[in-house]
Amino acid sequence: MRIAALLCILACSESAWAYDSRPGDALVELRSGLSGNSLELGQMLHEHWRGSVLLTHSWGTVRVPVGLGLMAGYEGHRRGYALLPRARFGLAMALLHDGGLGLVAQSDVGLLWNVVRGVGLGCSVGAQVWGGSLMPEASLSLVTRW
Repeated sequence: MRIAALLCILACSESAWAYDSRPGDALVELRSGLSGNSLELGQMLHEHWRGSVLLTHSWGTVRVPVGLGLMAGYEGHRRGYALLPRARFGLAMALLHDGGLGLVAQSDVGLLWNVVRGVGLGCSVGAQVWGGSLMPEASLSLVTRW
């Protein structure tokens, strides 16, 4: 029984190391961090580049400022290593803390650990700009692909 469990763990870790994103892969990413959370629905456009629709939310106030926009991302990890594993930049039109409309910009770089080919856990650091307010960002993400 222990040998079967060990073989299963090794097989799962091998599939994680062998993961390469392919053009056409769909992507869903849930992210939660210091300044808010976001949902990203996207697709791999090239083996390194993805495009997504971004729904974002800020923790900054009792009111619920939300934004909807587009995101472009880079994935450089191959077989579990890369100098720049992931990066992303998003722009969204958003409700701001004062109730007006404004622009939200998000940018971060991070790491992603693939548990199996379709699911990954990661962490990122970067910044968000809600209207005129710059906020540092550190977040955890759960990514699924198919």
